Amino acid sequence: MLALARKTLTPEIALRKQANEIEEGLCFLGLAGLMDPPRVDVIEAVKATKTAGLRIIMITGDFGLTADGIAHATGIRRKADADYYRLRPG
Repeated sequence: MLALARKTLTPEIALRKQANEIEEGLCFLGLAGLMDPPRVDVIEAVKATKTAGLRIIMITGDFGLTADGIAHATGIRRKADADYYRLRPG
């Protein structure tokens, strides 16, 4: 989720690059959500890996709930596995 805002800057403020001057007086425009769904080939690869009897470990820098959503969407984690995973706040 991204918040969008705008502000017209004078050349003097833009050149000084003072964050407090640039970030004050913004006009809120709205919110934008982004989604990057997993590719189909990833889901198929996860299925093949599980069928082969291999254990999958996902390493990511994402926020815990985001990582959990990715694991569920790709088939790495099933809802029944939820108690096994201990998510730590980002």
